[in-house]
Amino acid sequence: MEKRYLGVLIPYLSWTAILTGAENHSSLGDFLENWAHLSVYADNYYMYYILVTMQLYLIFPLIVWLFKRFLSYHHMIVVISAVVQLGMLVFIKYQLPNIDTSGWPYLLKNYGFNVFVYQFYFIMGGYAAIHYQEFVAFIRKWHIWFGISSLVFACGTVLLYFYNVHVLNLTLNKAEEVHQPFIFIYDVVIIGYIVWLGLRYADLRKNYLPKWITNFVAIGAKISFSIYLSQTLPLALMFVLLSSLPSGNGWVLLVMLPFIYIITALMGYALSYFFYKVPPFGFLIGRPQHIRKVVRT
Repeated sequence: MEKRYLGVLIPYLSWTAILTGAENHSSLGDFLENWAHLSVYADNYYMYYILVTMQLYLIFPLIVWLFKRFLSYHHMIVVISAVVQLGMLVFIKYQLPNIDTSGWPYLLKNYGFNVFVYQFYFIMGGYAAIHYQEFVAFIRKWHIWFGISSLVFACGTVLLYFYNVHVLNLTLNKAEEVHQPFIFIYDVVIIGYIVWLGLRYADLRKNYLPKWITNFVAIGAKISFSIYLSQTLPLALMFVLLSSLPSGNGWVLLVMLPFIYIITALMGYALSYFFYKVPPFGFLIGRPQHIRKVVRT
């Protein structure tokens, strides 16, 4: 666990330093102050989920204990976790905006940075790992319904947005926030469908897919953590490029959106692969080259 924690912590601190250094600072002290703030609070550059991951590593032994202690109640644990998750999201959306949280601790008032707001996904992950064959059989049996539900709920997010803005009068940030009951149900079904797609890929990988595709996916699996860390750089570049376009091209941007997403993802992939292969940059993605050499020998 300590090795895994360091494997996340070192890239996290390194990337916060890189991204903080990209800003203008009047002095070294100003840089260090901003770096320390971002390292502690993770409130910029999509770094919040790394903070959540480090919290997960701290409570992971508790999750293990829970499943070991209640061996005969694993299904019940998942059900209780889902109910708690749904109730928590109802409270966050409909009650929390009416409460003064200015005096609350940081991880409570900034709930999106708190590991417990994502507790169902970790509990469900533990259940799937323990009951893997049963879980896979369930996904394979109901994959059509997972696919249909994913499509329906994806379309429903558009209606949800207008409901949030025009009925609840929420701000744009709150209207697009992921911590909503509807989004939770959408997440569950689409994760189930993505798992099925992964299973189908595994079925086809050996005999039906070209070698270059399987190699591309295998490398992507190794550097996926790095893609998340380095995504700010291609995102910033795309922001600069798109900002240079003349105003009034909303429909053009909408049509371009899938291509923009693919280009950004490929840029992140290429950048992460560079870090993976070229010393000494492996420490930026939690895969130092000297450690890999020791393992190979």
